[in-house]
Amino acid sequence: MGDETRHGDASVIASIAREQGALSIAMVYRPSSFDHTQCQNVADEELRAMKLPADALFVISNTRPGELDDHTTVTSPFAAATITSEETVAKWIRCMASFMIKPSLLHVGLDDFCHAMTGSRKNGCAIIEPAGGQAQGLDRAVHATAKALAHSPFREYLSQADGILWIITTADPESLMSRELSQISGEIQKHISERCFCLCNVRYEPDMPLDGLKVEILVSHWAE
Repeated sequence: MGDETRHGDASVIASIAREQGALSIAMVYRPSSFDHTQCQNVADEELRAMKLPADALFVISNTRPGELDDHTTVTSPFAAATITSEETVAKWIRCMASFMIKPSLLHVGLDDFCHAMTGSRKNGCAIIEPAGGQAQGLDRAVHATAKALAHSPFREYLSQADGILWIITTADPESLMSRELSQISGEIQKHISERCFCLCNVRYEPDMPLDGLKVEILVSHWAE
């Protein structure tokens, strides 16, 4: 709520929410390295402005062609280029809100979420970064996880994580195999340290393709 955080609107909202005991999560959109220098400077100012008042700062990066690894298809960067920053931010807001309220097999409560994403809100402002991937058909779990981990800077961020939540979504919970859970968990575990606090949420969306599977990963560094 509130644009141009450099001007203080969102900082005031976050401060009031935190004083009232509410979990305060600010969102900042980080431009791609391909974007104009002025856009990057604005994003840096917004990052600094939001770190103090919020419990967590959700940093959404804009990935462009040339920043992806070989796990993506040739058409992926072109499709991504048509998505606006507002759509990207809205997608992750829906993701964070929906996993607590939509029907799920492995439920994550608010206390668990606070622990994984903010260090139980004890250490100032945590930094959260997201990634996601979706696939259909044979080996969908492998391909969806590979897409989520395709951005090398995200894998580096993941290797230093204090907390992580991965969200697995299918159209029908009966279609999710234990083998697929093991594949997703095993691939993610390769990139995190033993000290990382891990959570998994499994939910379903009837509107998804019946053979589809989505893997979304939220990675957090707790403030010291």
